[in-house]
Amino acid sequence: MNLPSVIPMRQQTIDDLWAEAETLGNVRVWTHTDWHEHRTGYEVTITGQKRSTKIEVKRRHSVLPCAIADAINEAREMGLGEE
Repeated sequence: MNLPSVIPMRQQTIDDLWAEAETLGNVRVWTHTDWHEHRTGYEVTITGQKRSTKIEVKRRHSVLPCAIADAINEAREMGLGEE
């Protein structure tokens, strides 16, 4: 039985994700602390231009790399990064 070869992908670092996000537009990160529930989260905003339209994507998550990755995915779905 022939199995396809599998190449494991390495986990992306925050620097990798940040560099990718910057290719889509301006990147901003805010921290959000909920003192009532004792937790901290992050909000990532990517603001870019597609033709003559300004697109702003905001995503929140409790883990910074996940917030950046979610914002990148949403920005790509909105058309940022397309030539």
